[in-house]
Amino acid sequence: GWSALRNRIVAAHPYCSACGCKTGLNVHHIMPFHLCPDLELDVRNLIVLGEKCPGANCHYRFGHLDNWHSYNRDVIADAAVMRAKIAGRPG
Repeated sequence: GWSALRNRIVAAHPYCSACGCKTGLNVHHIMPFHLCPDLELDVRNLIVLGEKCPGANCHYRFGHLDNWHSYNRDVIADAAVMRAKIAGRPG
């Protein structure tokens, strides 16, 4: 079920896909369950995002575009861009 899959996903990917933080992790459905219930347990529809990241709630920002009623079809690409920017930031 969902709990076992969630635990498996976090164990395999124990950090936020957008910023790399390791606390408050959430497994986010890219296409929301209410729109695509058949994708609930499809690992291709899941991404790990943090809810307690330093400076931002990455789940809210990247997964929902700062609006809980919205969703981001491009969350995987957007998270990868942010991780690359953080990895290459000066200082």
